[in-house]
Amino acid sequence: MKLKQSHLAFWILFASSVFAGQSLVCEEPLKDFGAIEEGRKLSHAFIVKNISTEVLDVNEVVPSCGCIITSMKEFKLKPNESMEIKIEFDSSGAGGMKIYKTISVCPKNYKAPLILTVEADVKAIPPEKRITISPTQKILEGNSIVKDVFCLQVPADPNFSFTIDVPPWLSYSLQKNRFNDLVGVVNWDVEIYLKAKQLKKLSGDIIFNSNLPRFEKVIVPIKVEPRPMFNINPYMITFDGSEPNQIKEVSIKRNDNIIDLLPDSFEIKSSKACVEMNWTDDGKVIHLKVTNRACEKGFGKIEIRTSDDVIGMIPVVFK
Repeated sequence: MKLKQSHLAFWILFASSVFAGQSLVCEEPLKDFGAIEEGRKLSHAFIVKNISTEVLDVNEVVPSCGCIITSMKEFKLKPNESMEIKIEFDSSGAGGMKIYKTISVCPKNYKAPLILTVEADVKAIPPEKRITISPTQKILEGNSIVKDVFCLQVPADPNFSFTIDVPPWLSYSLQKNRFNDLVGVVNWDVEIYLKAKQLKKLSGDIIFNSNLPRFEKVIVPIKVEPRPMFNINPYMITFDGSEPNQIKEVSIKRNDNIIDLLPDSFEIKSSKACVEMNWTDDGKVIHLKVTNRACEKGFGKIEIRTSDDVIGMIPVVFK
């Protein structure tokens, strides 16, 4: 008699938990949700038990996928004591796939974790009944001139409506895409751009709100991660304390790719008063001379700063 792949996996997992010397077991380590429609959020509670004669310390509960969430992270079980591990499974984005995900329950000082499994056959929602956004996340470099585009596909239903919320440092414009190849859907181009240049890292969400069931709120993470303002050579300075008044030269070149992000004015400061600095600036490269007057062994840094931010840094080692 042939076993289905899911049944075979179940018996393998069950056998591994019982016969591998585990003190933590689960009588039903496999939860098969069966056929479900994409977008459904389901919950389940696995019951695990300590079958040993000692207190069991579980220090990690690790899902294999972000689609599975559990608030249980660590716990202790007395001999013969049981515990519920509650999980939530979100099938959004898994349409048309056979889902097979695991939760690893890791007792302290045990080599093999107890494996709990979630299985589901996720039926895809057709394009005319869903919202599709591509890409599903975005990273901006901090340049306010550059614009990025999201592709938004929505139902071509006269009763369908949506709005877009963006972080306060972001703006967007919306226009229909001239290519609408699928019947029953409308494609939009959502163009986003920073309101002003950004020197700091930022993070937020673009939220697409709609009146479509299961897609009332679609969240797209967005980050600003500015590239380095400067190319610094060498990237670190090392002084040998045996040689007095050592001088090191550093070339600080402005990064041409993000020249519009550079502030109009900045200053160069050392964390050590025993360091003396002189520099010239030709508009493209800052030629910096650093002299160690009497610094003791240890570490320091040279910062390139605006009035309220650090935009470049050179580590300094004193041997």
